[in-house]
Amino acid sequence: MYGLLVHFIKAIAHIIPGLFLVGLIYIGFDPYVCVAIITLSLGFNGASTMTNLQNSQDLAPNFAGTLYGIINFVGTSSGFISPILVAHFTVQQSTMEEWQYVFIIGAAAYIVPALIFIVFGSGQVQKWNEPKQTQANAEFQHT
Repeated sequence: MYGLLVHFIKAIAHIIPGLFLVGLIYIGFDPYVCVAIITLSLGFNGASTMTNLQNSQDLAPNFAGTLYGIINFVGTSSGFISPILVAHFTVQQSTMEEWQYVFIIGAAAYIVPALIFIVFGSGQVQKWNEPKQTQANAEFQHT
């Protein structure tokens, strides 16, 4: 039951915001509508705190900090990649036509990983969570 809930929340937290960005491509010529759509997209993305931030603790409680650090490093790389993409696609006039490429890449960045997680993801504790004891560790613990 827990796994289904996580997958459902993942869909809400990532697929719906991605679909809003796709919708922005077709609807977004009115500034008020653009702001509303982006606000809704980010609002639904708030549910990701119940999936992404928890998953490292579910997968490996003994290594949750290290695992979350790796996940956070990869996840925040968009912070320096996004401005480069925006500058590349909006170099001419920063028109809505140019921004459509940015929105479609953003939508893909939401939707594709969410679908991969829904199909292959898990919240089960992994085998590598329990470190193997070496002979030296076992002797050290007995002394």
